[in-house]
Amino acid sequence: MPGCSLLGWRHGLIDEVYKAMDVGVKSFALFPNISSKLKTPTGSEALNEDGLLPRTIRLLKDKYPEIVIYTDASLHPYTLYERDGIVPVNGAGIKDKSLRPLCLQAIAQARAGASVISVSDMIDGSIRAIRDALNAEGFDNVTIMAYTAKVIPGSSNVDIMNIFYQNTYLPIAAYQISGDYMRIKVAGFLKKVDLEISMMTSLSLLSRSGARIIFTYFARLAAAILSGDK
Repeated sequence: MPGCSLLGWRHGLIDEVYKAMDVGVKSFALFPNISSKLKTPTGSEALNEDGLLPRTIRLLKDKYPEIVIYTDASLHPYTLYERDGIVPVNGAGIKDKSLRPLCLQAIAQARAGASVISVSDMIDGSIRAIRDALNAEGFDNVTIMAYTAKVIPGSSNVDIMNIFYQNTYLPIAAYQISGDYMRIKVAGFLKKVDLEISMMTSLSLLSRSGARIIFTYFARLAAAILSGDK
């Protein structure tokens, strides 16, 4: 997507985080893109505390200890078939096979310095299992964000988001990425809309609908506008 790149701890990530922090962005979501050679049917690389994601978390926290890092508890990036859980040969027992590795993955991420674990596996019982596992390891200060609270895409679900907002004291999170992001970028490129006005209007809509956390590829640009640096 235009304006988006795969960044690594050796290739631009530190610089990008610095630039985002400079305009007021303090929270960052990390999504690993590991080598296909490391992918297995069970996604065992997800448990590797010296793997790509834990190393990156440690690097960022050592460099910028004040930032908040969001990660995903999901086996999707690590399995050959790119599923959130382990799929046995006979197709049964996904929950039983997946909960333990998801818990170990969350512990590895917390131990590396993750602040928030986003549980996106959509497997019954995973929130409680991961919460108990984190607490047992002394990570009761690590927050869990349930996937049911991450409305995707945010702009198409503002009515649902507002219902959540009206009925809970918990913070609601929304995504403004992929389709939402591309729609605004393409319209701006074609001069159909003013990109910055359209972007800020979309973000404002999410905020007014109840989102207190917004994941967006526009974070750095939006923060620059809000801070008066743009």
